[in-house]
Amino acid sequence: MNDSQITESQKKGAKVFYRLPKWLSVSVKILNLFSTRLTTKFLWSIFTKPLKYRMSDAEKNFYKEHTSLDFFSETANKTIKTYKMKGKGSKILFVHGWSSRASKFHKIISYFRSKDFDITAIDMPAHGQSSSKRSHLPEFSDIVYDLSRDKGPFDAIIGHSMGAVAGLNAIKMGQNFKNVVLISPAAYAIDPIFRNFVSLFGLSEDFYVKNMFDSFKAKNGRDPTSYGPDKFASDLESKCLIIHSKDDALANHKIAEKIHEDIKNSKLIMTTDLGHMRTLTDDKVIESVGEFITQ
Repeated sequence: MNDSQITESQKKGAKVFYRLPKWLSVSVKILNLFSTRLTTKFLWSIFTKPLKYRMSDAEKNFYKEHTSLDFFSETANKTIKTYKMKGKGSKILFVHGWSSRASKFHKIISYFRSKDFDITAIDMPAHGQSSSKRSHLPEFSDIVYDLSRDKGPFDAIIGHSMGAVAGLNAIKMGQNFKNVVLISPAAYAIDPIFRNFVSLFGLSEDFYVKNMFDSFKAKNGRDPTSYGPDKFASDLESKCLIIHSKDDALANHKIAEKIHEDIKNSKLIMTTDLGHMRTLTDDKVIESVGEFITQ
């Protein structure tokens, strides 16, 4: 699969993920005729607001069983909910993906709890039981960094989707983990994610991606593209396990292959028929993660 095919695959994935109503895309096109500034602001508000999905009974039980603790991230300037399960074994940090939540790890967490590992899971801003209406990858990364600094060190980090990318960024920022597990990593380069999003509205990708980047830089003083593993993965020396499914419609499996190529000390397991989310509940995947962390 070449780069153009990957791009088209990711655009289809964006359509599946967002499922935007036609009236919304039409409204944005009309707004574009009157004000590109307001259109940029509106696009950013949609882009940074996670979608809400129905919670399974297993997830509901997760929240019933575990009392949340507040954690304030100074860098992100936000408070999130954390879930601590004390154990005598190695300390593991679980980081969920976009439009997800800590409870999505319920089966993997249950596996490690049975082996008496010390576990911390989190709900990012605007996700799960944490407050706020919006968030973004730099904020995810800041929170992982702060939490690791203040509540760590953690022996291992297990990140799914955008949580996997946030974990890599926390390492780039200076945090260390003996073992790093990336499940269905959501991005290699950042630019395509924004382009795929803008394409949903039939607007100029070049114009609005640049506008969105410039707006973020002006407000936060940081370049969004610097958070892509393509910018720094080759410099990482962490022991890393990458797991991805070939039929993942939301994050193309080539993302995992590219990250694997860059990270020197990494192992790639490519699965099939698990899509983007079933990797978190598959017995073989969980066994592979357990073997990697305990070896």
